[in-house]
Amino acid sequence: MSAAHKSYVPVPVPRQKSQGSQRRPQSRITSPNPTTKPVTQSSPTATVKPTTKSVARVPVAPTQKQLASRQLRSLCLLERIVAVITFCLLGSTLGIYAWTVYIPKVWDKEFGKLETLQRHERHLLSTNETLKHQLAQQAEKPETGLTHPQPFQTIFLQRKSAPNLKPATASQPQSTVNSRPRSAY
Repeated sequence: MSAAHKSYVPVPVPRQKSQGSQRRPQSRITSPNPTTKPVTQSSPTATVKPTTKSVARVPVAPTQKQLASRQLRSLCLLERIVAVITFCLLGSTLGIYAWTVYIPKVWDKEFGKLETLQRHERHLLSTNETLKHQLAQQAEKPETGLTHPQPFQTIFLQRKSAPNLKPATASQPQSTVNSRPRSAY
């Protein structure tokens, strides 16, 4: 069996643009064995020729390492995108939870405190009014010894001397103090 009849994989050769003439493309056949060189088919029997003159570069398919590298980069990019989307979804979920569950729960708790304080306030007001009423009733009884205030029973206290203050300047008006003592009622 000759070398031409073995299984070969044809590889397309890219065309080079020439200025005026078009060249006739030659079919190139490469051997599955990586040690052999490309062969040009011009006769029924193919022979191996040296590739030093005008051999066009055949685009090489990416190796497994390059494919893995590209796939790994795209997976890393996808992971980053998914992480950002997950972070946004988590933030919005917490916001919605706070808006729908947590805030009303806290509001109900604080509203309960407000109602309790209002109830205590009403209780204190009613107790205060009850005590005022009882004092008023006791004051009207003669056996308690309480009498209506009389002007001669008023007690006047002397004002303490004020500490030395800076004298008021001419631009500031002096405040007048009522020198009469106040009465108890």
